Amino acid sequence: MSPTLLVRVVTSPETTAFDPRQMVFKNKFTNDIDAQDTFHSYIEAITHLFVKRLIKRCGAECSLVPSTEIKVFLSFAPDEEELSLDLDEGYSLTVGKLDTDGGADPSNVAVVEISARTVFGIRHGLETLYQLIAREISARTVFGIRHGLETLYQLILWAHFQNKAAASLDEAVGHNRTKLIVWSSHLTDPEIILNYLDPQTCGTQQLVTLMALCRWQMCTRQQVPCLLPRFGAYSPAKVYTPLEVQELVHYAKLRGVRVIFELDAPAHAGNGWQWGPRPRFGAYSPAKVYTPLEVQELVHYAKLRGIRVIFELDAPAHAGNGWQWGPRYGLGDLIVCLNDPSWRANCIQPPCGQLNPINPHVYTVLKDIYGELMGMAKYGDEMFHMGADEVFIKCWNNTPAIVDFMLAHGKNTTFDDYIQLWAHFQNKAAASLDEAVGHNRTKLIVWSSHLTDPEIILNYLDPKRYIIQTWVPRIDPLADLLISKGYQVIISTKDAWYLDHGFWGVTSYYRWQRVYDNLLPSSPLVLGGEVAMWTEYVDDQSLDGRLWPRTAAAAERLWSNPKSSSSEAETRFLEQRERLVEMGIRAEVTTPEWCYLNDGQCR
Repeated sequence: MSPTLLVRVVTSPETTAFDPRQMVFKNKFTNDIDAQDTFHSYIEAITHLFVKRLIKRCGAECSLVPSTEIKVFLSFAPDEEELSLDLDEGYSLTVGKLDTDGGADPSNVAVVEISARTVFGIRHGLETLYQLIAREISARTVFGIRHGLETLYQLILWAHFQNKAAASLDEAVGHNRTKLIVWSSHLTDPEIILNYLDPQTCGTQQLVTLMALCRWQMCTRQQVPCLLPRFGAYSPAKVYTPLEVQELVHYAKLRGVRVIFELDAPAHAGNGWQWGPRPRFGAYSPAKVYTPLEVQELVHYAKLRGIRVIFELDAPAHAGNGWQWGPRYGLGDLIVCLNDPSWRANCIQPPCGQLNPINPHVYTVLKDIYGELMGMAKYGDEMFHMGADEVFIKCWNNTPAIVDFMLAHGKNTTFDDYIQLWAHFQNKAAASLDEAVGHNRTKLIVWSSHLTDPEIILNYLDPKRYIIQTWVPRIDPLADLLISKGYQVIISTKDAWYLDHGFWGVTSYYRWQRVYDNLLPSSPLVLGGEVAMWTEYVDDQSLDGRLWPRTAAAAERLWSNPKSSSSEAETRFLEQRERLVEMGIRAEVTTPEWCYLNDGQCR
């Protein structure tokens, strides 16, 4: 017989066990609608994940105790089915006894009510309910001489009912709570990426790890590891992408039609077969790519956990390998300074590469890439991260064709002249994105740079259109200056929230206390913040420890922006680290175990 997972409910003073696989989840819509498959399927998926995590949490040896009935009522308005910047993620949670009016024994019935304005608030409420459950030893039983003493476990739901119910109200103060991962420096196994998303929404009112966004920088100078069917095709616009074919098959299925493909061979073959072993430009090897289907799976996996994946296509800098195919297809040089051996003269670090701002084909290719990324992300066209940082002016100035272009258009080759060329590129790239999505309402995120200097930014970037992500030290007033000019900002404090620091160069490691105590400017134009993990020196083997549990400290800052300091959060933080380890995350140790077991004795 397989072990049964049981949870005990504290009913003061007694406790009662129940089997979470017998939990009953009921939807209570807050407005009158017909059954909507989208919301029902989402609720079904997140409640299934909730129960699955409880089963895993208790482990294989769960004690067999009679069940108690647990009813979970979920109340929300089925209006918002997609994650967005202004989404209301707040929720209320109440745990109490069922008023049976003389019917069933109320000691054997517990009621959980989670109310929210959106299904994503419901998801966060379930997360807090999960965190109210702890595992404890139920019994030790002898299973024969060979097996020795075996420990049985059960889970306890901490909920006291002296006053009918225990209530909780929770909501985010910031819209943008993000982790940035650059999975293009080292190609990370897709399964590792999925596992990385799980702790991102492991949260509670005690200490939250609720990061609503995961931003994926899709390219670097080293490689472009995402397989984009139109990227490098002879006629980029005249192909059917895998996503378009999938959509057609699904569309047909809904109408009772099955699509059957024909690949005629050996005749009726010709153009399209002449390429032989064509390389996939930009990948370290043909196997080291993320396929569109893998990206879609990641996006769906994240959504079930209340996370929206935002792509960043950094341009014009941080581009290089992956763009060298232009001459082969008659598009000219899309990239300049590529792999220049004297890299110190043309880029910040090798290999060099920067998009060619004077080649009109660059913007056509960008339009196609933007369209593909938007399609894969399936998060709508509300916002997109365009990168736009660390442009190395010397690269362009060392490219004769660009210098000739500048002179032919009445420009000199001063720094200010190249800033105008950079702005020209940014405006053209934005127009390409607008063409890809069919309108100009997409919010554009760019990194702080020379182009966002408060003295000149209004000349180039519209504050109604652009969000500036600052990556400066804590003492730098840049964010406040941009806010004063009407720009929305996202904070990525370089000397607190850059989690890759301390392992290379002259950078310093930032302990979780510094991460937690990093304050945000108090302005409605501050959308939130982002911790960053640049992966030049990180791969599958080291990712967990670099991210966790420090990201949890930033998450609480971004969820509730508490007035209290890290010293008051230490007990909760250490407990959260234990939860992450319980989930299989190899979270870094931040204190001796004795200090964890003896609360407050090591301060």
